[in-house]
Amino acid sequence: MNPSGKCILFIDEIHRFNKLQQDALLPFVENGTVILIGATTENPYFEVNKALISRSMVCKLEPLTVEDVYKVLKNSLESEEGLKSFNVKIEDKTLRKIAETARWRCKKCSKWFRSCSSYNKNGFKRLYKYN
Repeated sequence: MNPSGKCILFIDEIHRFNKLQQDALLPFVENGTVILIGATTENPYFEVNKALISRSMVCKLEPLTVEDVYKVLKNSLESEEGLKSFNVKIEDKTLRKIAETARWRCKKCSKWFRSCSSYNKNGFKRLYKYN
């Protein structure tokens, strides 16, 4: 529940819900009991119930660029909430290569960083050097 008392419902891959399941959400969306956030990799105008679409705001998200991923990685290394306490050192060239390899998938890089940093509680002096 959010402060307004409405339930925020996030459904990933909403296009996998059949028509009957999508119809079941409609009364709650209509009366404002539920704020529905649905994510899909498909075209929602073809895959999501027209009644739900008509009561929705559709937002198209673009994939991250290599530069976007690089900035996220750099921030995760320098942030107190990230890996700063592990004292991870990665050359800029290597960090850029990781961003290129991951393409738009920051989550993939995050998992990789976490697994690498968990091996050494004193922190790494250096991670892999990319040639």
